[in-house]
Amino acid sequence: MKKILFNRFFRFSTLTGVLAFTALSNSAQAQSCSSYNEAPMLANAVASGALPAVGNRVPEEPLVVEVAEQIGVYGGTMVDTTGGNRLAEFRHFGYEPLVRWSVDGSEIIPNVAKSWQISDDATTYTFQLRKGMKWSDGEEFTADDIVFWWTYVESNKDIQSKPRGYMVVKGEQATVTAVDKHTVQFSWSNPNGLLLENLASPYGVRVVQFAEHYHRQFIKGLNPDGVAKLMAQMVLQTTHSGGMLLSVATASSQNTTIRLAPLCMHGFPKSPF
Repeated sequence: MKKILFNRFFRFSTLTGVLAFTALSNSAQAQSCSSYNEAPMLANAVASGALPAVGNRVPEEPLVVEVAEQIGVYGGTMVDTTGGNRLAEFRHFGYEPLVRWSVDGSEIIPNVAKSWQISDDATTYTFQLRKGMKWSDGEEFTADDIVFWWTYVESNKDIQSKPRGYMVVKGEQATVTAVDKHTVQFSWSNPNGLLLENLASPYGVRVVQFAEHYHRQFIKGLNPDGVAKLMAQMVLQTTHSGGMLLSVATASSQNTTIRLAPLCMHGFPKSPF
């Protein structure tokens, strides 16, 4: 899909692996699928054997969604009114949190997490992840990736002074634990009654943005020599001007091409017909 932007160039990616995007409605979670349609732009790669067939790429427990109006078409040009703002773009196209709002905004529904349990006192939240989800490079997404985000990104003072407010209750930061490969638990000593609503917000996406197998190379505590080498390279690639570090390699464009990440998916639209 070619995307027309009204302002500045942005690169539609972060250093994270991003889980595939879908549109979802509130009756989706109970559906199942036995056959799938292949994206036409991937057909040649499948035919040549460079890419597995779509049925072999989906997770064991795919999310099947009820479309809001109709199933869309591949390709085309979309006019964007956000002016190329990167955060606004991400909220549009990268909204894939553990749980999400239904299309009509009436309830929190499953997404990356297929189910969850909340303790009676709202101090412990346990999420079951869909089995077989993958990052864009084909590596499996697991509860360990979420623990990595919490330990080495969200609560890492080398990156930010403190976690976002919804992960702190009365001054106590969350305890985030991988119960098993597909189960993750968040807990506090006091109730966190709005956790689901916050996880369904645009910033809630951060929980599932960081692939441990890739991002650990950028964490000083895990790869001190490698990070030092990367920082030295960044110094060589930047120039100092007016008190600000400006990248030598800059880009300017009004067009951004968004391509499928064929190994990165967790759900499919369900045909309304």
